[in-house]
Amino acid sequence: MLRKGLSHIPANMSRLDRIRSGRSRSSSVFDTGEIGWLNSLNAARAWGISIQALYKRAHRGTAIGIRTASGRLIFPEFQFESLQTYTGIKRVITRLPSEDPIDRLSFLLSPSDALGGISPLDAIRRQRSAEAEALARKMRSLPARSPAER
Repeated sequence: MLRKGLSHIPANMSRLDRIRSGRSRSSSVFDTGEIGWLNSLNAARAWGISIQALYKRAHRGTAIGIRTASGRLIFPEFQFESLQTYTGIKRVITRLPSEDPIDRLSFLLSPSDALGGISPLDAIRRQRSAEAEALARKMRSLPARSPAER
């Protein structure tokens, strides 16, 4: 069943593909670099939950939501690829020492020698979530860096 606002998109497309196709109709969804972003409404639609439930996940740190300069939350769309990807991401980011969503995003996207030169996100996508999770736990045991060292 198609959701309101996305009726121009074929029903045989995946939920994420339907939302991606609706981008041109939403000025608050944008791309920067290699990361696609979803606004709160489209992110909630992708998971089939309310915006309030989405905000709770972001507040609890079980989803990555980045606040824009205008105060809106946007969400990296890779979180919405599949339930398996989201579950892996959630398990990894909740084990990181930092609760800052930008730190968590940076961790997920940064290649690691411990993962054979791939990023934790790529490890999760390749069904190697346990390795990415172990790396996140290892990060927790490292001494904290001062803001000047970052």
